[in-house]
Amino acid sequence: MNMKLVSNIEKKRLTEIKEFLKSENIPLTSLVKIKGDASSRVYYRIKNTDFILMDADPKTNEKISSFIKIQKILSEYGINVPKIYKRNVSLGLMIIEDLGKKKFLDYINNSTAKRNLYISCKSVLIKIHSKSIKMPDKIKNIKKYTMNEQMKETDLFFSWYLKKHLKKTISKKEKDSFKKIFRKIYKNLRIKNYCLVLRDFHVDNIIPMPLKDTLNKEEMPNTSEAYKLGLIDFQDALVGSPAYDFCSLIEDVRAPLDNLEKEIVISKYLVKSKALLNNNPHQPLHNFETQVSYFSIQRNLKILGIFCRLKYRDKKSNYIKYLPQAKKFIKENLKRNEFRELRKWFVENKINV
Repeated sequence: MNMKLVSNIEKKRLTEIKEFLKSENIPLTSLVKIKGDASSRVYYRIKNTDFILMDADPKTNEKISSFIKIQKILSEYGINVPKIYKRNVSLGLMIIEDLGKKKFLDYINNSTAKRNLYISCKSVLIKIHSKSIKMPDKIKNIKKYTMNEQMKETDLFFSWYLKKHLKKTISKKEKDSFKKIFRKIYKNLRIKNYCLVLRDFHVDNIIPMPLKDTLNKEEMPNTSEAYKLGLIDFQDALVGSPAYDFCSLIEDVRAPLDNLEKEIVISKYLVKSKALLNNNPHQPLHNFETQVSYFSIQRNLKILGIFCRLKYRDKKSNYIKYLPQAKKFIKENLKRNEFRELRKWFVENKINV
């Protein structure tokens, strides 16, 4: 490990990491820092191995216990997630499997590969949703993604995007009105929480793993069966509606799809999952697309707040570039007749999303 890499790590933390690695005969010099994400976790590739060190320092309120719990459930569902080789929960340190360096975005400049990747993603979601229905005991102790949880997230929009970023303050009366409208929509859509929802099912957390070892970026797999998708960063999973993860996939600010592409993925999902989910007494599919739109509005309002918080509190400014796309998603989905009251609220409060 280069000293520049560890110069900002507290001496105590560095000692903890060193001792954790010592039992595996892994020296600090073998660690190569991976470009960080929006969390406080730090990841290092371990040279000449297929391992990654996850550093989730408890001082940053990061916890690896959730990762371990969800990893176990997804493994039992038959989903490809990193194996855990060594862990110390109290220290927030784990050695996990490295699923590979290639990213989702490495492939989607090729239209055939892009289409096949999204078909594969759709299949992964259906598998998670079907297993959740068939194996409900696996998720019975997972917290539900209730309306109250959603409203806590939406508060980030008011505090960080409106107040901090736009210097705009909304009265308590108007905030209460906003939440009342949201609750009304949620109730009218009859949204139920019954399946595992990863909540970050987007391109940064989906690793395409071509089944042919010789495949590279220039040699694109020509069928969806040519990929084995790996999932990472799933520790925030809750029990919610299948529409949420579907929305995070097709309306991702990092890789927006055009309307035709979205329609194709939605239609394929509905065809494949119709028998499964329509036989589920908790959640018919007749308003699935509207639910996807609802969650896109809710999720992208949260994203506006989180990305502004990353800039102003955490000094991570590279996420601000995604604000226009998040606003575009909100604006497009607000056009639905079911959201006319919410659309009116934005107009009356002179908020241009």
